[in-house]
Amino acid sequence: MRGYRLVDGEIKEPRVFSSKVLKDIEAIEFEPFDWKSEVALAKARWNETPDGKDIIRLPAFDGAEYEIVIKSKRGRFSMREWNPFEDIDFYAPYSEKIAKLKRVIDTLALDMGRRKLELRLFD
Repeated sequence: MRGYRLVDGEIKEPRVFSSKVLKDIEAIEFEPFDWKSEVALAKARWNETPDGKDIIRLPAFDGAEYEIVIKSKRGRFSMREWNPFEDIDFYAPYSEKIAKLKRVIDTLALDMGRRKLELRLFD
């Protein structure tokens, strides 16, 4: 598996992930889904909770647009949103699909962080 960070259409920091990371991600059993539809369902589930009626969520506006593409044997997932990580974290408890996306991102982030900090002991 390869990962890329694109900035203004140019590849920055290409990455190749270890077989352990691939196994960890495969164990998540992530299935592609329509992001906007799933957020709408998760939002409806959240609104049905006691907190959903009392809390007003404000979106994050940090000026960073992200595109997340995951291609696997299960299909292709793609989303393009402005700073989606707050929504991913917030709606994960209300959607199994978003929760699995969060787990994939967290697995990759942990591996990338360990590489950056040079804490990788083995692959």
